[in-house]
Amino acid sequence: MSNSQNNSYVADILVVDDSYENLLLLRNLLTKQGYKVRPASSGQDALDAVEQFKPDLILLDVKMPGIDGFGVCKMLKKKYETESIPIIFVTSLVNPKDVAKGLGLGAVDYISKPIMKEEVVAKVSNHLELKMLRDNLEEIVSKRTKALFESEHRYIKSQKELRALVENMQAVREEEQRRIARDIHDELGQILTAINIDVSWIEEMLEEDRNEISDKAQEVSELVTKAIGKVQKISSELRPTLLDDLGITAAIEWQINKFQNRTGIRCHFVCRPAELHLTNKPSTEIYRIFQETMTNVARHAEATEVEITLTKSDESVVLEVKDNGRGITDEEISNSRSIGLVGIRERAYSLHGDLKINGEPGKGSCVMVTFPTGSDT
Repeated sequence: MSNSQNNSYVADILVVDDSYENLLLLRNLLTKQGYKVRPASSGQDALDAVEQFKPDLILLDVKMPGIDGFGVCKMLKKKYETESIPIIFVTSLVNPKDVAKGLGLGAVDYISKPIMKEEVVAKVSNHLELKMLRDNLEEIVSKRTKALFESEHRYIKSQKELRALVENMQAVREEEQRRIARDIHDELGQILTAINIDVSWIEEMLEEDRNEISDKAQEVSELVTKAIGKVQKISSELRPTLLDDLGITAAIEWQINKFQNRTGIRCHFVCRPAELHLTNKPSTEIYRIFQETMTNVARHAEATEVEITLTKSDESVVLEVKDNGRGITDEEISNSRSIGLVGIRERAYSLHGDLKINGEPGKGSCVMVTFPTGSDT
């Protein structure tokens, strides 16, 4: 491809030869083809010229005083800035060993001496076109790599934003549940208790011969007592007051007692140290992870026994729940539609923690959450 075929860009060629006649011949020939030609009469001049500008192609004589063509090629191919410049050797050394040596150093082709104009024009045109195609391909790859990197960066950013949103929603929900649970327990519970006291007083004040009214008062008292129990149950399910008042250990023990009474599955709980203290956020997240894990055990594990361990050291806090059920499968663990497991992962992530879930067929499952003690904020 001569430069006349591509008017948008003038190719820059460095011609290196210690023979003035060869330099003149090649410069005139290539200038007529529309290329910009720069001459250099020695290996050192060639290296200096490349420092000043980066040519599109180098025609390089092999036999020169000082640094020969092989030496120039070797030095250029060692440098990142110049290693991609195509080099064509122009030489009378065309025996197989010399050709192999030049190609091994990184040259793309040979032009034999005495110089044949048609060979020079064809090879220069072909290698400039190959360079243009390679440069275009590298530009496309670079742009697509950049676009992919930016897309990945946006994805990571959106994931972080989504996790932050989920974490904030969980915090808001926990706070709202705490408020509602307190209101139900304190306000509504007190009102119902007061009504129950008043009904009992009315019942005592009634005359003995007014049995019908007395019986009705007794029914009302029983309904109020049931309502008080229901209020306490709703309040504890929203958020157990034990979690806020006595801490994570007491809350887990209370949840275990409820779980055993409801399912009949035996539970063994070990806490180290016995009185383990966590602040609000990790305490809430650990409790919710434990609550969801026990729900999964009740629904899916087909277990008869569960072992729960909660430990705190200077480095980390670890919650481990093991059951002797059927064993969770890899497909169940990786199922993105398992909302319970997704929730457990997100809560563990919010503590900068590590979640491990594994199961063995017929031997049970294990859920272990570990987070750094430094997350206890």
